[in-house]
Amino acid sequence: MLPTMIRTSLAASRRCASPATTDITSRYFGSVKKKEKKSKGDTSRPRDLEVILSALDAPVIKPPPADKEEIERREKIHKAYTIGKFKEHNDENHDIACKLKMKQHALNMLPRSTKLKEKALEVDNKGPPRWRRIPSWTPPIPGFDPNQFTLTEE
Repeated sequence: MLPTMIRTSLAASRRCASPATTDITSRYFGSVKKKEKKSKGDTSRPRDLEVILSALDAPVIKPPPADKEEIERREKIHKAYTIGKFKEHNDENHDIACKLKMKQHALNMLPRSTKLKEKALEVDNKGPPRWRRIPSWTPPIPGFDPNQFTLTEE
C-alpha cells in the first residue's frame, strides 16, 4: 500500500499564525504494517496436540430430530436390551451362587481335622496356570517367541 499524502496549510494547523501565511506543507502517513502470520509449522505446540485441540474445538453437529416411528422403534430396542442385560446379570449371579454352594457342600463333606481339608481351605495366590489361555484383542502371531524379547538377569 502506498503512503497516503495529506496536504495541510500551516495557517490552518497553527492557531496563533496570521491568516496571511499560506505556506502549504505535505505530510506523509506511512501504511500500517500487517502482522506477520505464523505458518502452520511455526507454532510452539506439537502438531498432534494441534490436531487434538482442533477436534475438541470442532462444533457439535446435532442429528435431525427423529419422527414418532423411529422413537418408538428405539424405545422397543432399549427395552429389549435392558431386559436381556437384566437376565444375563441374574444368570451370572445365579451361576456364581450355585458354584459357591457346591464348593461349601464339598468342603462340608470332607472329614474334619485332616490334611486334605486344610489343603482345600488354603488360598492360592499364584495366579492362573501357565497352560490357561488368556483372552486378547489380537490373534496370536504364528512363529512368535516371546522369550526372545524378555529380559533375563545375568
